[in-house]
Amino acid sequence: MAIGKRDIAVLYQADEYGRSGLAGLQCTMLRRGEQIVGEASYQRGTSVSSSILTEFETLMGLSPDAFIRLGSYAPCAAFPRDAVDLGPKVPVATFPSSEARAPRI
Repeated sequence: MAIGKRDIAVLYQADEYGRSGLAGLQCTMLRRGEQIVGEASYQRGTSVSSSILTEFETLMGLSPDAFIRLGSYAPCAAFPRDAVDLGPKVPVATFPSSEARAPRI
């Protein structure tokens, strides 16, 4: 990554949006010689009042240089709220979807 971070932890939404973003990120990082050191997921439709602490603790245990979040707004907002007590000293990037749920076709 341009900021010199190589060991990335990813929190993604367990649906087509999150898995697609994860696959794209994996391809990009592989080309750059970087790696995803760990990943955790949450279910689509998770509310902002839900805890993401378990997922965050799992990822923090891997000592990443940075975090990337791929998913809907509410869980992406829950992540820093739950993480504040653990005090990560790493950058966090977020790529939220514009919809909490996939549109019905």
